[in-house]
Amino acid sequence: MFKKAMLCLLILVAGMSGSVLVSAGIAVLGLALTAYAASLASKRIGRIKEYFELLSQTEESYELPDIEGKEEFQAIAQCVETNLKPRMEQLAYYKGAIAGVDAPIFLCERSGKIVVASKSTLSFLNKSSDQVIGKTVSQAFYNQNKKAITERIMDENRNFIDEVVLELWDGRRVPVMAYMNVIKDHRQEIIGAVVVFFDIAESREQKQALE
Repeated sequence: MFKKAMLCLLILVAGMSGSVLVSAGIAVLGLALTAYAASLASKRIGRIKEYFELLSQTEESYELPDIEGKEEFQAIAQCVETNLKPRMEQLAYYKGAIAGVDAPIFLCERSGKIVVASKSTLSFLNKSSDQVIGKTVSQAFYNQNKKAITERIMDENRNFIDEVVLELWDGRRVPVMAYMNVIKDHRQEIIGAVVVFFDIAESREQKQALE
């Protein structure tokens, strides 16, 4: 449809006489070409967006999704394969390593959302992975929507080592020794935190028994 309209415009310009009319016809044609180019660009941007949305849904495959006009994006696919895949594989390696640590440890984003947690953390909380990963520290530990100490430590841009008593979502009050370190990017901006903690209830009881 658009090609037919373009042909009509070309015929219109060719049939015009006089410099003013020709200039006007060329101006109209230019606007039409600009609109057409913008339409193509918009479609390509839309397909690129679709590509990356599909790509973000998996950490296991980096093949170019089967979308319309995907042959136009082979250069993007090659770039992803060369640059993004190794980084994602490295991330998966670290996530796997942390998840397997035999101690309560987790990583959270700047927003406080937990991105990876060890099995010991899940066991300590008596929760499944779905109830912890993707939740804020406050939601995972206390079933509440408020700032936990982890978020406050990031706000204050400092690390933390101290004994704290966790009043957990299921009513338990557990004394722990907590170690919290902020994580910064290459610009020294805080992007998250790593938290390790150990249940010290037993050692406290032993200490009190000795006293």
